[in-house]
Amino acid sequence: TNLYAQPGAAIKLDGSGDFINLGAALTNSLNGANKLTIEAWVNTTTNSGAHGPIIGNYQTTAAGAFSFLLRRESAHHVFWVGNNSMQYATVSINTSTINTWIHLACVWNGTTASVYVNGSLTASSTPTLATLQNTVNHVYIGGAPLTSEYFNGMIDEVRVWNTARTRCEINTFKNCEIPNNTPGLLVNYHFNQGIAAGSNTTINTLSDASSNNLTGTLTALTLTGTTSNWV
Repeated sequence: TNLYAQPGAAIKLDGSGDFINLGAALTNSLNGANKLTIEAWVNTTTNSGAHGPIIGNYQTTAAGAFSFLLRRESAHHVFWVGNNSMQYATVSINTSTINTWIHLACVWNGTTASVYVNGSLTASSTPTLATLQNTVNHVYIGGAPLTSEYFNGMIDEVRVWNTARTRCEINTFKNCEIPNNTPGLLVNYHFNQGIAAGSNTTINTLSDASSNNLTGTLTALTLTGTTSNWV
């Protein structure tokens, strides 16, 4: 019997200090923006303990220094946007089901912030801000190191846009890969790297499939075994 290793198709984080640093280029492209869409597939291991950041540039104790954040807070998914020391949270209903893949899409169109779970609208609010915060913060996937918050579970297919995607667009493309040059697409991470649960210690960067080529750096991942690794 021949056994063949399977290619990696997602990243699994252990919730104990590992994360991916995307640098500041994505933040720079969103400074002063009045539209934003974040998409990701997530599979959380726990709904208890510290918050589980999925993606955002929250990394400082200065309240007004971050412009966007998507994270698990207990069994809720919460979408934050901020400017001028004011942050606004849009809180989903109890949608974080452990050990289950869930598609999240968070949209701010300049007036309304919305959270879609598996293509259905679960929450909306009207933040009183005109543009996103101007900041130099790095964007992290799976972590907020300064506050020791880390995501415990798997993440896949992360996309960030400087446009407000419609519900139709979200549902049409959430289950498939998209063209790299789609208008408004800032980053597009497939996580299709390494050997699933194999020894991947040399594959410590995350490739961006968008035309912007914003490579991420894997930080504190063991890159061997069934967690803190490509899976």
